[in-house]
Amino acid sequence: MDKIRWGIIGAGSIANNFADALKKTYSGELKSIASRTSSKLEEFANKYQITKEFRFNDYDALLENENIDAVYIATPHVFHADLSI
Repeated sequence: MDKIRWGIIGAGSIANNFADALKKTYSGELKSIASRTSSKLEEFANKYQITKEFRFNDYDALLENENIDAVYIATPHVFHADLSI
């Protein structure tokens, strides 16, 4: 069975919690991160060993990437509906 390739939008504490939990699964792998804050993006990506090609400062770029199967939205809740739609 192929692993689900996850991307995360937002690089705060909830994103870290999700990424840590994802490491314990057999069915998924963290592939990508998107954050509009460059310092958080780089810190998160380095911590979880996300390659440069899968680091985005634009949410749409992650959402449009064909190498991502599922996206976890870790932004403040007021942005969830727009990003989901």
